[in-house]
Amino acid sequence: MNLIDILDIYSLMNDSDDMFLLLSDYPLDNRIDRQTMNTVIIKELGASRPITTDPDTYKMLLDTFFKKYSSNIKRLVDTMYLEYSPLHNKDITETEHRHSLGDIDNTDKYTTDNTTEGKVSAYDNPQYQPKELDTSGSRHEGETTSDIESTVDTTKTIVGKDSQESYQSLIEQERRLAEFNIFNWIIKQMRKELFLLVY
Repeated sequence: MNLIDILDIYSLMNDSDDMFLLLSDYPLDNRIDRQTMNTVIIKELGASRPITTDPDTYKMLLDTFFKKYSSNIKRLVDTMYLEYSPLHNKDITETEHRHSLGDIDNTDKYTTDNTTEGKVSAYDNPQYQPKELDTSGSRHEGETTSDIESTVDTTKTIVGKDSQESYQSLIEQERRLAEFNIFNWIIKQMRKELFLLVY
């Protein structure tokens, strides 16, 4: 009994004429077209012998398979949608934002008092008699205020090739990546885990 037989039996058991009924609700990344996936499964594995001939058991195994690999499939599909230049292996963007703010208040005050007195005694007078008196003083007040604000935004982008690899090597790697097909990857895993490998 092959996969197509199991699909037919499952549809009959559920009163349906939809050949894809067993394949209608297994977990699948929404970026992968289910109809295309189901068609590829039938094309590549329809004539193969599943590991069980019981349709309900096979559906459970199929659902479990897609749950098991859901993270792997998601990450592989993510890489299919990355946008990049195949000839660049260096793509660096550095952004720097500096903001400086300074508020300086400087108050300077001082007062100086100077008194100078010269005295002399008369020859025949024991009493104090000032000769001269010099009083001087100064008062100073000063205030300095300064506000400083500075903003610097810098963006630097470096794109190119930063390795010993030749452009031909990078092109060859890109060609190999382009050959990757998520449907083929899933089929390969299904063949190993859900089918009897008959050589």
